[in-house]
Amino acid sequence: MKKPSVLLIGYDEHLCLSILYCLRKAPINIHLLTHNQKSVCRFSRYLDKVFYYTNYDQIPEAIAHVADETKIDLVMPYDELESLYVSNNSEEISRIAPIVPLTDPELFEKAINKYELGKFLAEQGLSVMPKSINLNNESKASDLLDLNFPILIKPSRSSFGRGITSIKNQEELDSFFANGDKSLEGHAAQEFVVGSDITCNIYAIDGEIQHHTIQESPVKQLGNYAKNDDLIFHEDESVLELVASVAKALKWNGVACIDLRRDASTGKVYLLEINGRFWGSVSSSYDKANVNFPLIMINQALLGLPLDYQKKESIQISLSRLIKEVKSLDFSNLTKTKYQSYFYDPIARFLKYMPR
Repeated sequence: MKKPSVLLIGYDEHLCLSILYCLRKAPINIHLLTHNQKSVCRFSRYLDKVFYYTNYDQIPEAIAHVADETKIDLVMPYDELESLYVSNNSEEISRIAPIVPLTDPELFEKAINKYELGKFLAEQGLSVMPKSINLNNESKASDLLDLNFPILIKPSRSSFGRGITSIKNQEELDSFFANGDKSLEGHAAQEFVVGSDITCNIYAIDGEIQHHTIQESPVKQLGNYAKNDDLIFHEDESVLELVASVAKALKWNGVACIDLRRDASTGKVYLLEINGRFWGSVSSSYDKANVNFPLIMINQALLGLPLDYQKKESIQISLSRLIKEVKSLDFSNLTKTKYQSYFYDPIARFLKYMPR
């Protein structure tokens, strides 16, 4: 019997290599369709072939071209914009090959825009996000009187803390608006919550969560918006309850990476944003929590069968923590980092960090 073929669609190299790691033992052929012309994924030992396109609106046509050259049994976008474009063109694309579950594009666009998401959830009776105010180029400091300091000025769509300005007091707020040196279209002002970062990763069907992992990192102070590799994988009923209500309101289909913050003083959990894609720690979800989201998704889509596994609680440590804790030449703690997966695909992983 011929192995089934899955067509991954996306730009991000780290996400692709992490998904390939999760699928390395699966009896499937994996192809990649990307507009990243320099993608190092072409050097992955787990990828059969790479195909390219130029613009997002070419995705349906590009999938058709791939299908002319090779067999496609399943179309699987793993990045956010690619998922949106496939969902928007699902009727055309599904005539070529089945597609993994994807959220309705109108709801998807609301979900990945922080301001639109907050407004939508409030309309559903879900006030689960920190208080925020939408901004534009006519906004002024007095528009933010209802917010408590510190305040974040952040893009409605961003990741890893890019484009965020922190404001600690009224003087800094007045100075920010007095300078007026940047466009505020597509930005929002949001109260900053001091606390620990939580990510709840889900796979849902028609708004019902089928599989999930919850990972939590140390308390974040103002100005620290970067990712953290020190993680605890554990269960949390209050987090899952909040995320389940949001997924249900959005009638979510497929995977999502949902970022939250636990208030250090009250313990209350707030929703920060939804990323409608796989997440950077997807290989850690597999290695540390034993939940293989890419394989779950493919198994369900191709066979209509559940994937048996036993979820576990675990920790992941950062490289800096590993270095601090190394007291001898015992490198067994390396398995507690995210880097153990890198050794399975060394050429692609090494080239990812080389200048291009």
